[in-house]
Amino acid sequence: MIEFYGAHRTRHLEPCLRLVHGELLKLGIDISERTVSRFMPPKVRKPPSQTWRTFLDNHIGSLISIDFFTVPTATFRVLYVFFVLVHDRRRILRYERRAA
Repeated sequence: MIEFYGAHRTRHLEPCLRLVHGELLKLGIDISERTVSRFMPPKVRKPPSQTWRTFLDNHIGSLISIDFFTVPTATFRVLYVFFVLVHDRRRILRYERRAA
């Protein structure tokens, strides 16, 4: 029974321990939850998911960055700048600036 419930464990250990402990009490076996937890099989860990570094390495050829910002000048004018950067070659694809 412990192996069955242990194999179907969720993220939270407490409900599963209480369930097994309750079933054992119904069968007349007086045992503590601590003892039940010692006999539960270890939680099966999932393999690690893809990291950001791996994602960027896999998709670097199709990634671009776009930025739009303002630059105040010394004469209190505002320049609007639009900037597009291609990541695979680290080159500027488009650069536009306009005065207000």
